Amino acid sequence: MIKFEIQFDKSEYSELMEKLEKLASPDEINKRINSAAKRTADASRTETVRQLSSEYTLPVSELRGTIKTGYLGKLGSDEVGAVMKITDRVRPLYEFDTTPKKTMPPAKGPVRTKVKKGGEGAELSNAFVAKMPNGHVGVYERRGKKSLPIDQLFGPSTPSMFDANAAVNEAVMKMAAETFEKRIMHEFGRLIDGD
Repeated sequence: MIKFEIQFDKSEYSELMEKLEKLASPDEINKRINSAAKRTADASRTETVRQLSSEYTLPVSELRGTIKTGYLGKLGSDEVGAVMKITDRVRPLYEFDTTPKKTMPPAKGPVRTKVKKGGEGAELSNAFVAKMPNGHVGVYERRGKKSLPIDQLFGPSTPSMFDANAAVNEAVMKMAAETFEKRIMHEFGRLIDGD
């Protein structure tokens, strides 16, 4: 799991905070900080999906389902800010760009798979696509010449995709910092204007 917290450091904005504390209650100020942080977390989620989908062949709908956003603490508490969490299981190779997609009748030829976009992918000469009795479809490979045992083949999880790709990681962090700065100034401006 990857946990990305968006928090406001009040000490960096001490002069502004003094002005705001004369205009609004601490609860109102915290509410504005939470609003800016949550919008930033939501924007970070969107950017993470966009960045990962440009690098990997896992469908966007699958990526979206692995990233959640929320508030750091309960609303109204002293803990302000938001969080983006990326949690996922290791993904079966079949969920990436893998052919053949059919399980019956058995396809002739090797299984071809591509986890990252922009490459040729890999040809797995000893692998096959099969549907198990429980309905699960996967890419499997025999350990030897005998029919059994077999192993299912997997690709990376969403957290490991995010963690392993420095370009994606940096792009999301940069966008989050810029968005939070804009959102917090917007919220504080509204507070000063009496909105």
